[in-house]
Amino acid sequence: MSRKLFSVRNKDTKELGGHKRAFSVTDMGINANAIWYGPGDVGKNLHRATWSEIDEARGFEDVLGNLGTISLSFSLLGDGSIHAAIFPANSAAMSLLPTGAKLWLLNLGILDLDAANVLMGANQFPAHLPPQPHERRDLIMIAALIFHPEIGLILFDTGSCEDIIGSWGTRAMECAPRIWNKSIHGLPEAIKATGAGEIEDVKAVVLSHLHCDHAGGLEHFFGTDIPIWCHEEEFKNAFWTFATGIERGTYLGDYLDVSHLNWKTFSGQSFELFNGIIMHHCARHTPGSVAMELNLEHTGTVVLTGDMFHVWENYEQGLPPGTLTRDFNAWHRSREYIRNLVIRKKAKVVLGHDLRFFNAFGPGAAS
Repeated sequence: MSRKLFSVRNKDTKELGGHKRAFSVTDMGINANAIWYGPGDVGKNLHRATWSEIDEARGFEDVLGNLGTISLSFSLLGDGSIHAAIFPANSAAMSLLPTGAKLWLLNLGILDLDAANVLMGANQFPAHLPPQPHERRDLIMIAALIFHPEIGLILFDTGSCEDIIGSWGTRAMECAPRIWNKSIHGLPEAIKATGAGEIEDVKAVVLSHLHCDHAGGLEHFFGTDIPIWCHEEEFKNAFWTFATGIERGTYLGDYLDVSHLNWKTFSGQSFELFNGIIMHHCARHTPGSVAMELNLEHTGTVVLTGDMFHVWENYEQGLPPGTLTRDFNAWHRSREYIRNLVIRKKAKVVLGHDLRFFNAFGPGAAS
């Protein structure tokens, strides 16, 4: 059963599948109710939430008579109406990758970075203390290779470009030196090492965001028709901030060029890009950062967070990234969104740059 979408206003009702569902908005948009009416118009209150809880798509489940378990998602539209999606939970909410799907994590090198970039409060000390050791972090650049039986090979993130001295510049390299061996950490070499195929076999690329340590490897897809997917907000922000000079250190013109790549975008809070692969919008490392949810047959759910979480303290302790965060309030909301997803799905988590989480995933393919 495909997802059905519709918009509702105050005390508006819609007929769907022979059953009436009524939605209402009360208290000047502060509270929202979703009511399901079954045979005989016996109502059942499915959800009551503050407006802030439904200002982006949220899902919940309940048992509705002979309809079985369903999920509803809400999002607030600009005109004050609610956008509601109704679909069977065992269809959309539990969409699995087809049998035979596999996942590999790729090690694309290490960046030696000042801890203050990825951890709020790092390297800040009271003035009365003697000089303290200056903390730096080794940040692994992670990509993921997915074999999807219906699509072929899908790549999530691409790491940095190969010639970062020429691309990033000397000063950037001095601030974030890279530990990298082309025969091991080069994107084509890392893909080949999985045994799944060559980089030429990749059928789609999906990016968590467009910073140069995640999108620099797009150089391998210049001049091809391979679709390059990212969130619409990220696409707009990256091109705007680079073109205006607001943020040229992390977004680079090497790959922000519409003439070399086949750009594609998706939008919204969550989007099922391929069967069993769901993208979740998770601001605010960047405005369009996304996490990828993979629902594998044997391993279960795996969530690749991208740079929503650089290191374990971001995820486990709720300490925001430092200078690389653009909106701290939105970051905390996104953290709760991802943690709730992980708890609900009993998911395994891979953080954007944490070697411990990468190693815990283990070598070889997950299926």
